Amino acid sequence: MTESNPLARYLIPLRRWWPIVAATVALGLVGAWITLPEPPPPPSDDAFVQADPDVAYRATHLLIRDRPSAATANFQLLVLLAKQGEILADVIEQLPDGVDPTSIEAVELVPDENLGTLSVTTIQPTAELAALVATTYAEAISRHFDARADEAVQEQIDRLTERLGAVDGRIRQLQELLADYEEETLEWRLTDSELTVLVDQYGQLQTELRNLSTNELGAGSTFATLQEPVPTSTAADEGGGPAFEVPDSKRGRFALASVLALLLGIGLVLVVDRFDTRIRTRQEAEDAFGLPVIAEVPRRSRKARVAVPLPVRAEPGSITAEAFRALRLSVQLATRWQLQREAPTNDGAVGSAAPVEGPAAARALLVTSPVTGEGKSSVSANLAASIAESGQRVLLVDCDFRRSTAPELVGVGPGRGLRDLSDLSSASLEPLLQPTSVPGVALIRAGEPGSSPGWFLAGAKQLVEMAKGLADVVVFDTGPLLATNEASALTPHVDAVLFVARCGRTSREHARRGTEQLTRLHAMVAGIVLVGGGASRTYTYYEPLRRAAAAREAMKP
Repeated sequence: MTESNPLARYLIPLRRWWPIVAATVALGLVGAWITLPEPPPPPSDDAFVQADPDVAYRATHLLIRDRPSAATANFQLLVLLAKQGEILADVIEQLPDGVDPTSIEAVELVPDENLGTLSVTTIQPTAELAALVATTYAEAISRHFDARADEAVQEQIDRLTERLGAVDGRIRQLQELLADYEEETLEWRLTDSELTVLVDQYGQLQTELRNLSTNELGAGSTFATLQEPVPTSTAADEGGGPAFEVPDSKRGRFALASVLALLLGIGLVLVVDRFDTRIRTRQEAEDAFGLPVIAEVPRRSRKARVAVPLPVRAEPGSITAEAFRALRLSVQLATRWQLQREAPTNDGAVGSAAPVEGPAAARALLVTSPVTGEGKSSVSANLAASIAESGQRVLLVDCDFRRSTAPELVGVGPGRGLRDLSDLSSASLEPLLQPTSVPGVALIRAGEPGSSPGWFLAGAKQLVEMAKGLADVVVFDTGPLLATNEASALTPHVDAVLFVARCGRTSREHARRGTEQLTRLHAMVAGIVLVGGGASRTYTYYEPLRRAAAAREAMKP
C-alpha cells in the first residue's frame, strides 16, 4: 500500500497517532490564550522614569559556571527555566517597590556552552534601572540553581542511605542463614558468595555516601560573576525593529498558534512512528517474521476477553469464532515451512523458510509466542475447541508452568498436572486427563506454578508421543519462546508450530529473535497467528449468523 501510494506512508501514522496532533493543537491554543498581551499600564511616577525618550541604557551581567551540576549541564534548558516559573517570580519579588515588574520582559539571556558563560542583558530607560534589573535577574538565577544542585545531591544521599539500609538488612539475613547451614554445602557456598558480594557493595556505597556528604553538598555557588553590569547608552530606535512580530489580536494569535501547533504535532507523530517498532499490520508481521500470516483474530476489548474467553464455544456465530475455524483449516491444509540457516530471507529474518511436505494433517501442534501477553493461551484453547467441532478428539496440554491460564479458559478447576510426575518413563498421562467445558476437548494441567519438571527437557519427545496416543489432535500451550525453555524443547518433536503475535505489542526485534530461535531448532512452522489484526466492525456479513446463534442461546431452558 505504501509503495503504490507514498502519501499513505504519512497518512497511516497520522490516523494512528491523531490524539498527539489534537493534544498539541489544544495546548497551542491554550498557550495563545495565556500569552495574550495585557493593556498597557498607566504612566509611572517613580524614580526610574525615563528622562530622555530618545536614549536607553544597556547593561550586561556576565555569569560563569563555577560548580558543574546536572541542572546546569544543558544551557538551552537552563535559559528556558530562567524565563519562567520560580526564577521569574523571585526576580519580581526582589525588585524594589518603585520598579515596574514588566521591566524584566526586556531581559535577554545568551548562553555560551563552549565557555560556560551566561549573559544577562537588558535595555532600560535609565542606567540605574538597567544595572538593577540585570543584577537582580543574575542573582535569582544563581540562587535557584544553587538550591537545585543541593537538592539533587540530597536526593542522591537519601537514595544511597536507603540502599545501605536494604543491603545491611540483607547482610544480616544472610548471616543468620549461614549459621543455620552446614559449612561447605551447596546452600552454604551460595549464601556465602552472595554475602561476600553484598559486603563489598556495602563498602562501596558507604564510600560514595561519604564523598557526596563531604565534597558535593553545599560545595559552593553554581554560577560566579565574571563581569558586573556597566550600563551604556544607546539610541532607542537603533538597530530597527524585529523581522517578525507576533500579532496582538486574538484572532491572529489563535490562527498562528493553530498552524504552528499543527506542524509541531505532525512532526511529533512522524518521530514517534519512526521509533515505534511494534507490529501493527499483516504485512509488517510477515516482513518481521519472514513467515506467512495464516489467520487474523479480530481485535477484542479486555472486558470482552474476560467475559467470553472461548468465543468458539460461547459465540459460535461471531467473526472471532470464524477466525479460529479459518485457523483450523489453515493448520490442517496449508503448507508448512521448514526454517533453515543456510540462506537468509530477503526481509531480514534469520534463516530461510522453505515449504515442505508434511503429514496429511498435523496431529501435534505447538502454540507459542515471542513474549508474554500476546494471547497464545487464548489461541490454544479456541483452536482446540474449533478442532473438536469437526468431531475429532482433542487433547490440550498445558506446558506453561509459570503463568498457566489454559485451565481457566476451558473451565477446569484445580488438579494434578505434569509437575506432579517425577519420571515420565514409568508414568502414564491418563490419570492426568481432565474433562473440560468443551465437548471433545480434554486437558492435562501444568500443575502448581513453578519451573518445568526435571524430566521435561529430556522427555519432551516421549511426552509428545504419549499425548498423541490419547487423542486425534494434541495442542501444546507453552510459555513464551524467548523467556522459557519449554517451547524450544517441544519444537523438534511436534508436527507444526504456531507463532502468535499481537498487533500493537509484539515488536520487530522480538519477531526477529523468535524466528532466529526457531531457525536454530529447524522448526516446522505452520505460520503466524496475528491477534488484534482485524477490525470486527467491518465484518457485517456475519451479523445474521451471530443474531441467529444468540436467539438459539436465549431459547435454551
